[in-house]
Amino acid sequence: MKIFVLLLFSLLVNKCYSQIDTIALNTPKIFKITYLNPEKKEKISFTDYSTYNEVYLDTLTKDFLIIEHKSDTYPLMNRKLVRVPLRDIKELGYIKGDKSTFGALLGMGVGTAAGIILGVLAEKQDKLYDSRSSKSIATSTAIGFVCGTGLGYLLGGIYNDYETSELSRYDNDLSKKYSKILSIIQRGIRLNKNN
Repeated sequence: MKIFVLLLFSLLVNKCYSQIDTIALNTPKIFKITYLNPEKKEKISFTDYSTYNEVYLDTLTKDFLIIEHKSDTYPLMNRKLVRVPLRDIKELGYIKGDKSTFGALLGMGVGTAAGIILGVLAEKQDKLYDSRSSKSIATSTAIGFVCGTGLGYLLGGIYNDYETSELSRYDNDLSKKYSKILSIIQRGIRLNKNN
């Protein structure tokens, strides 16, 4: 009988003190976060906020979010766990793609401009020295266009593009902020299933 009462008591205590508002997330590193960081150690800084890309979200509760990001103070330590109060989170976002299109457009513009400038200089150089071979502005422009577009596309593909949401407007109502953070996390995971 004592064992039965002890077992019943332990089940009752377990139900009374269980945390139903804690969610273990263990997400991939697809998130970006900006939060108020009182431990920021930079000597010259214009803000007290810290922003980290490629963040793992570990645990979400009604009061705080535990994240794991690259350590910026200890280079030998790869990752750092941080407990961030919900009221201190300014922005949260997730990867929505890469910047390859933007890189290609930027490279196209820079490459074309460089091709035109080099073509004009080469043409003036030909006239100055009365060269038998003439350089065409169109050829240098086309080479700059193709090389700039290709290089911009490759370099832009390295960097991730993030969809971020401003959360500081929910500072007075942490339950709404909790719900908004949870919906951002679910949307980010759904969008990045294949990554």
